[in-house]
Amino acid sequence: MSLYDFVINHCKSAMGKTKALYNFHCRGNRVRNTDLMDYLYAEYHIALRTISSFKNDSSAYYEPISKSLIRVIGRYQDSQLPDLEAVLKSIVDTQAASSIAAALAAAFLANGKHTQARKLCEIAMGANPSNLFPQRLDINAEEQMNGKVGELEAYLKASFCPAPFSHFETSPNGEVHLCCPGWMDKPIGILENSNWESLWRSDIAQDIRESILDGSFRYCSPRFCNVIAGRRLDVKSQTGDEQLARYKAQGPTSAVFCHDLSCNLSCPSCRKVQIAVGKSEQWKYEALTKNTLIPVMESCHDVKITGSGDPFGSIHFRNLIADYCANHTGPRKLHLHTNGVLLDEKTWTSLKLEENVQDIIISIDATKEDTYKIVRRGGDFARLMKNLEFIGKLRVEGRIDNLIFVCVVQKLNYREIPDFVRMAKRFHADKAEFWQIRNWGTYSIEEFLDHAVAYSNHPEYPALMDILKDPIMNDPIVSWNDLPVPK
Repeated sequence: MSLYDFVINHCKSAMGKTKALYNFHCRGNRVRNTDLMDYLYAEYHIALRTISSFKNDSSAYYEPISKSLIRVIGRYQDSQLPDLEAVLKSIVDTQAASSIAAALAAAFLANGKHTQARKLCEIAMGANPSNLFPQRLDINAEEQMNGKVGELEAYLKASFCPAPFSHFETSPNGEVHLCCPGWMDKPIGILENSNWESLWRSDIAQDIRESILDGSFRYCSPRFCNVIAGRRLDVKSQTGDEQLARYKAQGPTSAVFCHDLSCNLSCPSCRKVQIAVGKSEQWKYEALTKNTLIPVMESCHDVKITGSGDPFGSIHFRNLIADYCANHTGPRKLHLHTNGVLLDEKTWTSLKLEENVQDIIISIDATKEDTYKIVRRGGDFARLMKNLEFIGKLRVEGRIDNLIFVCVVQKLNYREIPDFVRMAKRFHADKAEFWQIRNWGTYSIEEFLDHAVAYSNHPEYPALMDILKDPIMNDPIVSWNDLPVPK
């Protein structure tokens, strides 16, 4: 019996044939009588056209789907329900799978089935980490389980975030964002088609800022934004009217350039193959440099390059850095996010980085060479260790202000977390940052869930919790970000 037949048959007996069939027809029109997935897929596309401009919580667009399932699921024990996960994992369109899983999760949660709801939320988040509805639903389920219903909503209402009033970020598809797209997926426009100053003052930009001021944070990721997840937002009551007026009037004060995906590595958590943009793309980027990128860099207090690839594995970014450093005479403002393999003394000297670099952020993800070869595909562990000696020396001598080591936590490396902190201390890093792995489209849903050890339903989640109880995790250099904290 298909999942569609299961639901339809029991709806007939529970609510009557006419009403039951109406509940499973899209906007009153008959859909193909195949299975429930086709119906939900059709509903998904209707919702998708509207969600792109929604101003309220996206749950409103899932209600018609979820309500069709709530009564059915509530009548049966878990053992009597079909294997929903197996059905969901077979769906090729990951965005559809995310919406379907979220709708099912809402139905399970409405019937008090918190564990099943959270498992479905994890499938939804794994399929599409930008889908905000399952993130809020997962937090809702967690709050219900812990007796803290409404805690997130109350926290956001009382909080303020300056990022959309100060942050300017480019992305590989040409979009401009007011925060990291991983935490706020809503763009304010395309850089190529607009003057960057007009984008900054656009209606979309103002609407995003209003979502902060009204306390809804409706465009923000409550599960993956480390500032929200770590409860480190500013207190709204302590942000006075004068300060708010300055925020509203100012231009960007920090910039992040992520428009070039080029990198010397092909880490599986990021991409399937090594990427180096072609000459046509490079020419396009060079045209942006003089008219947009350099002016933005000069107007900001700090500039990060890059979160999309490697600043030294990209011809464009190397040229941009060299051009900027050759002409800049002000304070240090560059934040370079790199895998570290190409950042040696020769690169430091040839690009004239001295007196221009404030922070160096190095994504490493492993402390053992065998693990490194897998999670940092194409890297050279011995060369990295040699470079870390040089970079650590820069920090000791005060030639940079901060050195940060980053680890993306996954099943392959979570047992190395304590040693990662020790390695960071060995090379004089100021921070050892940990982040959950996210699905950037490189994994199937099933593959991703196997890697996502920080998800509560992962079979090795208890082992991760034990690892995170290591006393060294209390060291001041540790930044947990979106990692779960052991109870």
